[in-house]
Amino acid sequence: GMMRKRRKSKFKEAGVGVALGVDSDEEIADDSTDEEDSEDDNDAADLFGDDDMEDDMGYKQRAEVLKLKREKKRLAREERRRQKRERMDAKRKAQLRRAFEPVQLVENFCTERDDAIRMADSPERYYDWLEAKKSVAAATARKVLAISDDVDMEEEEE
Repeated sequence: GMMRKRRKSKFKEAGVGVALGVDSDEEIADDSTDEEDSEDDNDAADLFGDDDMEDDMGYKQRAEVLKLKREKKRLAREERRRQKRERMDAKRKAQLRRAFEPVQLVENFCTERDDAIRMADSPERYYDWLEAKKSVAAATARKVLAISDDVDMEEEEE
């Protein structure tokens, strides 16, 4: 990135491409507040109609579309990476199952549960306790939802 900028500036002709710290001509036009310019703009708008608002909206819409496309690409890339990781994990687990007896896998901490403990990143002695706590919380949430559904049904009947 940095080298490219240096190279570009090295080959510029003198007096060409003045660096104003602005990205586009539109922004330069927006920044000019001379009264002469505004009078000229009004004359031009009278003659040709006022396109500035439409152009500005088009620019904003294009920027939004590009932003959404980039986000979509990023999400697709993350999804592909996740799927590839899953395939690699499945392949590794299949290789382990083929190469070793189940007892050896348990002794060497190569089970699904051991992987889950590693991913939880908490001490193993807390793992079962945390999992039980999560399942209790999930069950409680389901009960609360069921109760709220029942209450909604009763309200509808009245």
